[in-house]
Amino acid sequence: MFTTSEKAMLEVLGLDTNISELSAAEVSHNALRVKAMAEVLKTYEKQIRLRAFEVAEAEGQQDDKGSYLIKLEDGSSIKKEARTSVKINQEESVKLFQKRQLHKLLTPKFNNIEPKAILDELLLYNSKLVDDVEFEVSPQALEQAYLGERISEQELQDVTTREVTYAFKVAKKK
Repeated sequence: MFTTSEKAMLEVLGLDTNISELSAAEVSHNALRVKAMAEVLKTYEKQIRLRAFEVAEAEGQQDDKGSYLIKLEDGSSIKKEARTSVKINQEESVKLFQKRQLHKLLTPKFNNIEPKAILDELLLYNSKLVDDVEFEVSPQALEQAYLGERISEQELQDVTTREVTYAFKVAKKK
């Protein structure tokens, strides 16, 4: 069930027993010990992650995405990996799309009705009715408008925000 190195770790922690032979009191005792150890390890993991980020920034090579990598002599590595997410400012995006007459790329918000069918009818028969409809812009519509050169790169940046978070990665030697 456990590898040799896992068995060694359990032995160091005093948990190298046959679980199926534990009494109720021993199960309770071990479960509480494991829970306490897990909390300590979680705190340690957070601290080592912060230190790894410091070391990666100080000693690592930065790539074009903002990640830092240290390759160690033994073949292992430490990486502070940048992860970027983009959020659309719906209010500003809708204003931009309406200003640019990109109504077909907007997604109207209706309850329990096919939104595109209603929007097409409103635009065909009485475009004034569209003024009272609430809209949102999907990531695909924003991309389509940008790639179709209907909005500029600056306008795209104005209606989106980028958030970078970092993941800690340690790779074993290969």
